[in-house]
Order: sequence, then structure tokens, then C-alpha cells
Amino acid sequence: MLTGFKDKRIAFIGNVKDKILLPRLHGMLADYSFECIELKRSHLKRILSDTSYSGYFLTSPLKGAAMQYMDEVSETARKVGCVNTAVRRDGRLYGDNTDYTGFASLLDAYKISPSGKKIIVLGTGDMAKAVRAVLSDRGADEILLATRDDITDLSYTDIHDDAALIVNTTHTGMANRLDVSPLSLRYFNGLEAVVDVIYYPFRTELMLQAEECGIRAIGGQELLKACTKASCELFCDKKITELAASRAEAAVEAELKNIVLVGMPGCGKSVIAKELAKSLGREVFDTDDEISRRAGLGIPEIYELFGEEYFRTNEAQIIKEVSRGTGAVVACGAGAILQEENIKELRRKSTVVFLRREVERLATSGKRFGRDALMKLYKERIPLYLAASDVIVDVGETPKDAVRSIVKAVYKK
Repeated sequence: MLTGFKDKRIAFIGNVKDKILLPRLHGMLADYSFECIELKRSHLKRILSDTSYSGYFLTSPLKGAAMQYMDEVSETARKVGCVNTAVRRDGRLYGDNTDYTGFASLLDAYKISPSGKKIIVLGTGDMAKAVRAVLSDRGADEILLATRDDITDLSYTDIHDDAALIVNTTHTGMANRLDVSPLSLRYFNGLEAVVDVIYYPFRTELMLQAEECGIRAIGGQELLKACTKASCELFCDKKITELAASRAEAAVEAELKNIVLVGMPGCGKSVIAKELAKSLGREVFDTDDEISRRAGLGIPEIYELFGEEYFRTNEAQIIKEVSRGTGAVVACGAGAILQEENIKELRRKSTVVFLRREVERLATSGKRFGRDALMKLYKERIPLYLAASDVIVDVGETPKDAVRSIVKAVYKK
């Protein structure tokens, strides 16, 4: 972290609601004050004139409007046509565009070359302008900025189904639109990758759809890291190492992601979840326990009285509720992965950990399954657990062994 800047006040202005990663990341990179201010365009001039602020980080809808209030802008900002970072120097405002830097870094990190390719950019806002500038500089053959009408017009997708890359710069997939994708990918036959510049949730509906189609899916976390690093360097007039920025971004991501445990009946999910939550100081949820609590009945009684469909419906609702929070440990019922929507909900904001345990070591006491039935279930479900998970942890002799392995995998220690 850069220190010695506590006297600096930086204002994060615009539609700042739900952008929880960004202020945390700034706080990891430098010790200046980073104030989040929900601001309309009509109040922009007033806050940019407030000399108590050393700098500004701007988000929509202020990036384009801010250009007129800059005393000087970088060549990059001029090329893009808007600024997202402004710093006060000797009483004058200097504006830059680090969205350009961030998207260029994302292409480099994932080794994506736009050269000679047809690319569709979803959205026409200020982020789209930065993305288009990078793609143009890197030799894209054709760049199509798709409006909302274009996206919903099937004839448009028929004409451009040979696109090699789709980049989403719209807000579809954020906040209260988590389960919505800006378009269907089934019409595109030549897609090499899909990039969604949204960085929270960690996997958008568009990315999940791409994964289902076997298309490479990339989120906006690398863009966020590089963009924030570049802005922080402008505010402090000091360089930040790539390693420091990467560690900060990984730490913030690990802090906000839920840790979801899935696995066979009797693998120890509930016990390990409690031990893990205690170790990390996190809230813990057990979906089976919550279903039982709400019904006022044990799981066997629920199955007997109401059947499996009733149980699965309630399970899906609870998974949706707990997975849309942040920073919790969640133990899922063994059959949670049977429903595709459950997997989507869990993967948006979570690291999904498959607790793998040999079938011979699975506990059967108090379970609905005998040993033979458990063996059959094991063979059926193992592929589902593997497909749904980000991390595989082999359950050791004690819950603490599993906890150590999970922490190491999630925090990359």
C-alpha cells in the first residue's frame, strides 16, 4: 500500500451504488480518503470546483460531461472522448481515461488479439468508447457498437453471427438484473471469447451462458485492477507494482466472495462449514438446516409429507437468497447441484468448493441412503459436482485439514 497520503481526499462520483469492489480496492492500494458520492450530472461542476478534493474517480453518467471542466486532458482521454480520472495539480484539473488502460490490460492478460477480427461491443456509452478505442488501436477489422435495439433484433445477430469477440459494456447483469443477459449467444457460430466488463458479480449471466456454450468467458476483474492501479498512481504520483495490485485485487475478491461447499451426503459439509466460518470470522448458512427451520420439520419428515419437489423448490429459494449476499460460508444440500439455476446462482458471487471424499468414507448414519444406494448416487453425481465447482478439496481426517486446504485455495496462499 502507498502511504503518506492521508491528507488527500478523493471523490468517487456518479452512479456509485452497488460498486462495492472499487472503494475497497482503492483502500488496499493507498491510504488516501476515498469518498463515495452518488451524484447527478447537474451537480458535477460544483463538486469539481471544490478544491478540498485532490482528485476524482468518475463513473457513469459523468465521464463525458466532465471533459468540459478539465484544464488539461491526456492524449488517451482525448482519443476516447471522456475522462474517468481527474487530479488537481497546482489548482488545475488534469483528466485521464484509465478505462482504456484497464481494457488494454485485460486483452494482454488473457492473450486476446483483436487484429483482423469482427468484434461486437454491446452498448454505446462511455465505457464502450474506451473499449472501441483500444480495439481500433489493436487492429480490429470491424467494430460494431450495438444499441439496445440492435441487441434485440434477431436479424442483426443473423448478419453478424461471424463475430469473433463480443464485449459487453452495458449494465445488464448487475444489481437487480443478475439473471438477465443482454443477448443470446446461440446465434453466434464463430465466437472465440466473450468479455463482460462488469466486475461484480464475478460471473454475469452472459458469462454463465458462454460457459454453457463452451465459449471462453472473461469478467471485468482484470480491467478493474489495472484501471484502479493507474488512477491511484495519478492521485499519488507514485508507481504501484503489478504484484501489489494483483494481491490487493485478489484479497478484495476473496473477502467478498461467498465460499460454497458442495458434495455427497456424509462428506462433512455442515461440520466443515462451521469450522471454516469460525476460522475466517464469517457468517455461515446451511441450506438443509434453513429448509428444516422454516418448515418446522426435519428433512426426512419434509420428504415424507411433501415430497422431493416441495423440498427442491424451497432449496432453490434459499440458495438464491444466501448466494446473493457477500462473504458468507454456505453448506449446500447434496442435491443442490441437480438444478441448473442453483448452480448459476451459486457461481455468480461465490467460490464453489467440491468436498471430495471416497465413497467408502462417507457417513451413512441418519441418512436416507444405504451403502448400495450411496454408491449408485456417487457415480451419478460426481460429474455434476466437478462441473459446478471452482475448487476441489479432498476431505482429510479432520475438518481442520479441509479448512486449511480451502483457505489455501480461496486466498491462494
